[in-house]
Amino acid sequence: MTGIGTLLLSIVLATSGPREIKPSFSVVVAAWNATHVVLADEGETFDGEMTVTTSLRGDLAPGATLRIPELAALAPVERRRTVPGWLPEREPPPTVVSGRRVLLFLVRTEEGWATANPPGGMRESACWFEGGRAFAFVQRINPGPVELIPWGPDEVEMWRDVFQALDWRDRFDAALAIEAPARRAEALAGMLHPPSEWWRGSALDALAAIGDPALPFLRREIEDLERAGAAVPPDLQSALVTVGGESVRPDLHAIFRRESAFWRTRAPELGREWFHGGAVPWPEQVRLRDRLRSLTAAIETLARLAPDAAMRESIRDFASFWRALPHLEGRTDGLLEACESHR
Repeated sequence: MTGIGTLLLSIVLATSGPREIKPSFSVVVAAWNATHVVLADEGETFDGEMTVTTSLRGDLAPGATLRIPELAALAPVERRRTVPGWLPEREPPPTVVSGRRVLLFLVRTEEGWATANPPGGMRESACWFEGGRAFAFVQRINPGPVELIPWGPDEVEMWRDVFQALDWRDRFDAALAIEAPARRAEALAGMLHPPSEWWRGSALDALAAIGDPALPFLRREIEDLERAGAAVPPDLQSALVTVGGESVRPDLHAIFRRESAFWRTRAPELGREWFHGGAVPWPEQVRLRDRLRSLTAAIETLARLAPDAAMRESIRDFASFWRALPHLEGRTDGLLEACESHR
């Protein structure tokens, strides 16, 4: 369910009322950040004092006592009552979680235990198992409250997501521990296609921090994407410049030429509503938006590298092409603004 975990970070489903994205549980974030992951028992009294029954990460042994005062606020039954999630027709009737099986994602600090899912609190850094199902506090719609809803069809899916996240975090930590820069870069480059984009960012940041030894691996990643007909993401372009500086100007030129050639062919075929769906199928719309972001990022990044006069003229010429197509008006995603920086 890592796809759902990522989606929870930016839910915007409702169409009226003041919007406010509130903290929601995300196994993608919580399992990655946690120094300790334990299954605990609240006992008969819901007071925030819990007994560890199973330890998945960290040094808390079964039988250890945990005190999480924030969770004592869930003592009233109504605060632990579940509501239907996204697929109510496939879900069991609402229930009340007992707290006898709570999976906690914790970060140990000098002050005590902290949430592994900021900016959420402890409530959003845990999930509850009840009747073979997993439940977590999530904002289903925006605007709307944070509610306790089912997470997946059964608790097996939650466990699968947790173990997958912990496995990727272990791989990441092992890569960071490699002393030889080139070998560390190779290991991190192998983590640029994880199940969650959130984890990819950590791997890419660590790769860029290595410096020059990372450059061949960043270039190889770009070459692989181009062979697959995929866009070069803005964060990958940024990492390339962070590592290579002025030396990667030709790489950015190549990205601009490739993406601008794509749009010169594809843009005239699009209808007026392509940017908001229209007749363009969703997978193709996603691909188009990715390629537009890739082109915009290349233009913005080139502005930092002071391209030569010929490249600046090419960028201005492309901006004129874009403006000349009426159905592209207002569908720039920052593209024309980026072109303006080359005047």
